[in-house]
Amino acid sequence: MSAAHTLAKRLKAGTVHVNTYHVFGAELPFGGYKQSGWGREKGDEVLQQYLETKSVVIAL
Repeated sequence: MSAAHTLAKRLKAGTVHVNTYHVFGAELPFGGYKQSGWGREKGDEVLQQYLETKSVVIAL
């Protein structure tokens, strides 16, 4: 678990999946980093266009 969180911090990606794939909840912010997207969709993050927020999804 610690290694997954450490790696997720280092990746420049909007969503990181660990032991799962393509799991998106309505409350999870979604959007690209750098030139991949124009801001965030879903969740509270839609209002905070200037932050780099990351979602980490881990299947236990």
